[in-house]
Amino acid sequence: MKDPTPASATAAGKLRRFRRVVKADGRACLVAIDHAAYMGGGPPADAMPAIAAGRPDAVLATWHLARAHAETFADCGLVLRVDGGTSELGATAAGDVSALLHRAEAAARLGADAVVVLAFPGAGDEDRSLVRLAHLATECEALGLPVMAEAIPGGLGPGRRVDRRERRARRRASAPSSAPTS
Repeated sequence: MKDPTPASATAAGKLRRFRRVVKADGRACLVAIDHAAYMGGGPPADAMPAIAAGRPDAVLATWHLARAHAETFADCGLVLRVDGGTSELGATAAGDVSALLHRAEAAARLGADAVVVLAFPGAGDEDRSLVRLAHLATECEALGLPVMAEAIPGGLGPGRRVDRRERRARRRASAPSSAPTS
């Protein structure tokens, strides 16, 4: 029979943090409210109390939402998105569109029970995201902080997905015109 005692204090901390997100039965209700990191606007501020009232096991949030709604989500686990860096202000990036914005130690100070970062296995520049993931995992291991990799095979580059600006432009182009025709 395996000894259930964690091998170290760090392992014990990691187990406690993980159990705030995924319960002992292996189940979890995780509500993602990190939309603003990659998809523009996130959920409206007045929706936060309703989300918390649903008693999710954890929320997946950006740094801003985790700080701004700390009291609202105090009874939920926190999976903190620590990457980001895209905007709709410039041209669409050709490759890896993400960067590490927050380090493991800062995530732990904020009270994160786990962190999440994008990875793009199979993309032409997969080494950038996989090295970023590996470095973060090393930092988190030292702190006993679980890491979630949100893997998108092939990445987000050209030919891999239709970016949101292209989708909007296509919708506008295919929408019926309200202008009178002669």
